[in-house]
Amino acid sequence: MCGRFENRIREDWMMQKFAEFNVNVFFRIVDKLRKKENIAPTNSILTLTKDDSDILADTNKWGIKFSEDSP
Repeated sequence: MCGRFENRIREDWMMQKFAEFNVNVFFRIVDKLRKKENIAPTNSILTLTKDDSDILADTNKWGIKFSEDSP
């Protein structure tokens, strides 16, 4: 299994919804080139994490990272 997926949510729509509900989102997006279709492991994706009352938008690599010494 390769774990591919597709993201159909537009970022401008998502930000509009956050604004409607008065949710503050802090952006720390490093990689501006995020794939939307046929996202495969190692591709960069938009991620949202919550820390106390803050929501952080960032990019991360999709997939599972195994340790270097795995058999």
